[in-house]
Amino acid sequence: MVKSVCRSVVFVSVFFSLAAPAVVTADVLDDLKAERDVAVARRDHALVRDIERRVQAELLTRQSRPRVAPRPIVSHPGAGAPANLGPDVMIDGRSVRAFDTDYQMDGTMWAAFSTYEDTAYVYRSNDHGVSWQLVRYLHWVPEAPIQDIGLVIGEGDSAFIYVFLHSENNRGECWLERFDIDGQDPELLYVFTRPEAVTEFAVCRDYSGADYWLYAQVTGEHPDDWAFFLRSTDYGRNWAITDSFQGMQHPHVSASAGSHLYFATILPSADSVAVLVGTNPAYGAPGGWAYLAFFRDSAELGDVAVASNFTQPSESASIWVVWAEDSAPGGDWDIQYGWSNDGGGTWNQSGVLAGGLGQQRFPDLHNFTDPGNAWMNLSYISEDGFREVHRRHCHGDDPAGWSSPTVVNETSAGTGSAVIPRLVYSVGSPGTGAGCVFAGAGLNGLYWNAPWMGGVAEGAAAACPRRLLVTPCPARTHAAISWDGPAGTLTIHDRAGRVVRTFGDYAFGRLDWDLTADDGRRLVPGVYFCRMTAAGYRVTQKLVLQR
Repeated sequence: MVKSVCRSVVFVSVFFSLAAPAVVTADVLDDLKAERDVAVARRDHALVRDIERRVQAELLTRQSRPRVAPRPIVSHPGAGAPANLGPDVMIDGRSVRAFDTDYQMDGTMWAAFSTYEDTAYVYRSNDHGVSWQLVRYLHWVPEAPIQDIGLVIGEGDSAFIYVFLHSENNRGECWLERFDIDGQDPELLYVFTRPEAVTEFAVCRDYSGADYWLYAQVTGEHPDDWAFFLRSTDYGRNWAITDSFQGMQHPHVSASAGSHLYFATILPSADSVAVLVGTNPAYGAPGGWAYLAFFRDSAELGDVAVASNFTQPSESASIWVVWAEDSAPGGDWDIQYGWSNDGGGTWNQSGVLAGGLGQQRFPDLHNFTDPGNAWMNLSYISEDGFREVHRRHCHGDDPAGWSSPTVVNETSAGTGSAVIPRLVYSVGSPGTGAGCVFAGAGLNGLYWNAPWMGGVAEGAAAACPRRLLVTPCPARTHAAISWDGPAGTLTIHDRAGRVVRTFGDYAFGRLDWDLTADDGRRLVPGVYFCRMTAAGYRVTQKLVLQR
């Protein structure tokens, strides 16, 4: 976490430049930059991309090439796995050190995670999360723990799976394992190799079709270390450093539906701390970043994420930035956010998005990459004993109008900056929005769940209970449970998922519950879950018991 000296909150609404040296300076690059600026002003994205391709070639001729071998990563094909439908679908039961997710527009979801040993595993689901198959696993030789992992899924004729890896025992280097969509033809590639120690990185691709480019930001170990922004225009084979910055931590990068890229990071200094947002209108063009900082009167800032909705032109897209903040020293963490409705030209600070009792931390922000889609999804962990994974959504027409949270998980989640619950979309699923991949309590096991989970067939959606209400909440002496929909089985579960009361089959209607278990004993205060299951689907509502 990043510590700061507390001071008054200042919101900076103008752009500023970081005092970072240019990577290269030459007349040819200056000329190309001038051409690019004209193309950006005209919104000629095709010309901007062509100019940046020439810039990339020039950068690669001027920057030192990475040394060759030894290759530290060995790759093996994986094997399938049976369906394991349950309250939370377990993808893998091993310990989890770090993980990442991505998805394809055909509905396939992907997850990659590393263990506390030396191995990373890549899984996919073709049935909206009901089952997950191990596609490939990788291990470091000699044995070294994989500290960070990034996952990017390509498309079109270059539909590669990109697994970015960094080991804390391999300072200064970031590697990329690339293989095809079927898990075949693996190839190991360098991303970054310098004397500086890499401790964190963030990766993404743009969405320009089959000719997409890849982007990465790597950060150093200490607040005064340099951070670097890198770009590959040839599907990960060669990487050029396009910009360098100083003093960044917890990076996050994302791309719009057009030519805009974004990064968000935490920027500490001796007397302040800030959330820094960078916008680049020209596919990560060198020197093309504009910056905005949210200076915070805060003891600690945690993880940060930035993303825009998928409307075009990207110059007028809605962008959100979220972060975790301990506004009062002592562990009272909240989720804060800001937003822009003009592609990052101006910003609004809207304050607390998720707060109150307990801690709200570890946010993820992800758009749905369908052209014209104006919605944004957010996930985070809310902790008050049991760690709930919350999912919320918002529309670009009302960027401050976030929905109420939906609890995604029924297994208590693990926490940490490398195991943030990740949003994943599954096109064609029975429900809308994103589900979440998350680590289990104690970082044991990798799980998946979504608001639509529980169904065995998409066509049965009309048969599920449409409404389940539990009042009052919190309850002290009794609870009224009512529902609409077909006959189903009503059960009460504790935090660990154990059934403590079963009511049997009920049709439309209502019942009064005296808050006792099946054995007649009164349940102890705490959090419970009421679940109505019907026709292969289920609806769950949380209930808090108090005295």
